[in-house]
Amino acid sequence: MPLDAICMQAVVRETAAQIENTRIEKIQQPARDQVILLLRGGRRLLLNAGASQPRLHLTWQLRDNPAQPPMFCMLLRKHLAGGRLLRLEQEPLERVVTLTIRAVDELGEQSDYRLILEAMPRHANLILVDREGRIVDCLRRVDFEMSQQRQVLPGLYYRLPPRQDKCDPLTTEEDAFRRLLARRPEDSPLDRWLMDTFTAIPPLLARELVCRTCGETDARSTDPDTLWQTFHTWQQQVQEGRFLPQLLEREGRPADFYYFPVTQYGPSVTCRTYDTFAQLLDDFYQGREQADRVRQKGQDLMKAATAARDRVRRKLALQEKEYAAARDHYGKYLINPGYINAGVLLFNMKRCRETGIFEKSRELLRTKKLMFADQSALIRSTTSRRLLPQRFNDQKFLHGHTVIRHFSKRLFYTPYPHTENIKQWQVEKVHKKFGYTCFDDILNEYLSIKENLQ
Repeated sequence: MPLDAICMQAVVRETAAQIENTRIEKIQQPARDQVILLLRGGRRLLLNAGASQPRLHLTWQLRDNPAQPPMFCMLLRKHLAGGRLLRLEQEPLERVVTLTIRAVDELGEQSDYRLILEAMPRHANLILVDREGRIVDCLRRVDFEMSQQRQVLPGLYYRLPPRQDKCDPLTTEEDAFRRLLARRPEDSPLDRWLMDTFTAIPPLLARELVCRTCGETDARSTDPDTLWQTFHTWQQQVQEGRFLPQLLEREGRPADFYYFPVTQYGPSVTCRTYDTFAQLLDDFYQGREQADRVRQKGQDLMKAATAARDRVRRKLALQEKEYAAARDHYGKYLINPGYINAGVLLFNMKRCRETGIFEKSRELLRTKKLMFADQSALIRSTTSRRLLPQRFNDQKFLHGHTVIRHFSKRLFYTPYPHTENIKQWQVEKVHKKFGYTCFDDILNEYLSIKENLQ
């Protein structure tokens, strides 16, 4: 299961004693959601902001790094490399851990940065905050469309995630506990009541407290004195920091972990005690990370295969087209929306020979009187075609994205409405009417060739 706030508290307490006041030697990002801080003394601090496995702990696993470090990794190196990790702190009963790091800023002065891990599943994030409290950058940017309540974007002031409107289980006294229990709806499960009433109590803990009180996890009623005694015993254990790393194994395989022995599963699950939470989490997540990597590679392979398949399908579909053309600027309004301009065409000659489009067009020209002979004959003889964007045959304007500027007949409104067919070799008119000078090198070459031929 993901780390709950109390289990995170145990991990932070253990980790802080080993890494505070140590220097950061290197920063790596082996995966999209993982950042590793290599500390002096050979320690490796893992910060995982994955949606399903957010956590923080020391690790001994060696992970492969990409040939080109991601942008977020380079940003962390720029601001934090060589800095000193001063403090490792956790927000009370929240899965938010702050690393305070003193490093040299862009002006060469000592500055305190905060690297904040928000380890909430589905909303996990890793955020770098400067000394003014502004966000430098983060792994996952949250804009106004994604969340109206809280945005996480560079330049904004960092704000903690909104807290749940529940009671603090570590400071609740016996009288308050009894009053809350008395207001519990009848026949509602006790474990559900614990989770709905108190913050930082996950399902596993709620079931365990009920099981230790009633002997079963789905009990709906119990003696208030007995339930309070079980709850108070757990309170004292957490307040005194008596945490015991436990790996829960089912049929010899890791199933879960916690900070005290779990009895609710009976003999089907065994508890194995570890010396440290770091080793426990490393062993527990090792197999899961490998499975996630295999699944991710499978998804990447499927995505690449799908893209290749679609590309082949598009190529095969294009081979069935006789030609590609852009629509006629005036014809698409005056005649029909699919009316093409035959001034710029890209023919698929193999397909044209198969369909006999040229023979059909010549026959139409011999037997019928058409308004626009070449275009109309070609359109009527077409079996299949590909329409191109207008930039491949721009007949009216010259845009920044224009590929081919086709000089054809167009309508002018001054000094009176009239049409004029200005061609590109009419240099003076091109300059006067259109104001184009970008074609002057081609036009000058044309004029030079024309003069030599004459």
